[in-house]
Amino acid sequence: MGAGLAAVLSTPAMADTTTTFQVSATVVSGCEINGALASNGEVLGRYGQLDFGTHSSLSTDTASAAIAADAGLTLSCTPGIALSMALGAGQHGSATRNMQAAGSSDLLPYRLYRDPAFSNEMQIDQAYAITFADPEAIALPIYGRVVLSGDKPPDTYSDTVVLTLSW
Repeated sequence: MGAGLAAVLSTPAMADTTTTFQVSATVVSGCEINGALASNGEVLGRYGQLDFGTHSSLSTDTASAAIAADAGLTLSCTPGIALSMALGAGQHGSATRNMQAAGSSDLLPYRLYRDPAFSNEMQIDQAYAITFADPEAIALPIYGRVVLSGDKPPDTYSDTVVLTLSW
């Protein structure tokens, strides 16, 4: 019995050893379009339509419109993020934006604004800050105005403007 006790006592003791490792994550502010993060330079489809309506070719009225956002495109951002948008010249613009007739090269100039009072015109390719109350449903303030000249041939006039969002 003495030899058995000596064998147990002479067995080296086992020790528990520990070490550590780091766990981390970086959370940054950002925006999602249609519930997904957008890649830099990604083309996301059509935001909506600015429809000035139907008018007589003899009309000299001023037509106004607000953008009607397509229901299929949603924008949400981290609260407090600095969001801005810029609007390009359009397909038929240079110093001014123009709609072009579908059947000819006739142009119909129009202007875009940031407010429904048409007092803050949006210059071509200039970034404008977007403020929002609900970060889950951000609307982009785009309003338009066209002064009809009374001498345009009957046709459908249209343009496509690139809208660039930055954050």
